[in-house]
Amino acid sequence: PEGQVYQAWEIADNGPVSLGIWSERVLEIPRPLLEGSTFGITLEPAGGSLQPTSTPIVAVPLSS
Repeated sequence: PEGQVYQAWEIADNGPVSLGIWSERVLEIPRPLLEGSTFGITLEPAGGSLQPTSTPIVAVPLSS
């Protein structure tokens, strides 16, 4: 939506860590994600947020 971006997060015991924002179809994650963490996507204000401001629209637990 106009004025908003998708923002990816790695959510672990120490809280959410931003993996970046994007508006295209492809997101390049800058590093491997930790086993046992959760990969999440939120819709955030343009420019992104320091912490998620909405409930994730995607949340995928990562395991081996």
